[in-house]
Amino acid sequence: AERRRGETGMTFDRALLVALRELFAERRHPDGLAAALTFTGMLVLLESLAFGPGRAREPATASAVFWIALVFAATLITMRSFDRELEDDAIDALIALPGGREALYAGKVLAIGVVDNLVKGAAGQAIQAFNLVHGLPETTGLEQLPLAP
Repeated sequence: AERRRGETGMTFDRALLVALRELFAERRHPDGLAAALTFTGMLVLLESLAFGPGRAREPATASAVFWIALVFAATLITMRSFDRELEDDAIDALIALPGGREALYAGKVLAIGVVDNLVKGAAGQAIQAFNLVHGLPETTGLEQLPLAP
């Protein structure tokens, strides 16, 4: 039991190190974050144009457009995180470190969660600014939860 607890602690420590490494890498080269923000903005704009101005202002439609854009942005962030490792052939070395795959994936999940929340915050502010410019209530499209089919 003592050995198992030590392994779990090592995996957790390694996961935190991987998460910090990812966040510092994103800070040095914020291309993933910039791409996600740009992509989210463009997708919201395109979807709004596709629905038309009347329908895009409805809370249910605005909420759906917002959440669809965030799902695609999260996918983009995740792919960029792993592409960075594949470009440098570093993923094999990371998997071979103590803690193995579990620490690598847990660390990446933590870092991706942080970056994803930054994108959500920025996208939410953009939606609020859009609403204010068009004379809509500030929270239109932000308070409604996404609906599952």
